[in-house]
Amino acid sequence: LAAPLARLPGQVVADTARVIVRGAGGGDWTVLAVAPGPADRGAATLLMSVSPGTYVGGVDPERGLLRVHRLAPGASPFERRLRAAALVGGPDGEAP
Repeated sequence: LAAPLARLPGQVVADTARVIVRGAGGGDWTVLAVAPGPADRGAATLLMSVSPGTYVGGVDPERGLLRVHRLAPGASPFERRLRAAALVGGPDGEAP
């Protein structure tokens, strides 16, 4: 968890610059699996929502899923780091 957090400020700056330069597009929604347990789910929800490029719009704790809005298509570098830390899985509910 420490490694993804260390890179978060740079990702926030990059995402903010992307929004300023390109403008806020429509983006898209996806569903991601989240690590089991309330602490990991809370950490994943907070970390996915910190960056301007992604936002968690819903949590389904029973199914272990997050509904995430992304400004840019595909996973951001920060999201890939959260996958490597096993906090979130791939799109459409692929397990972490």
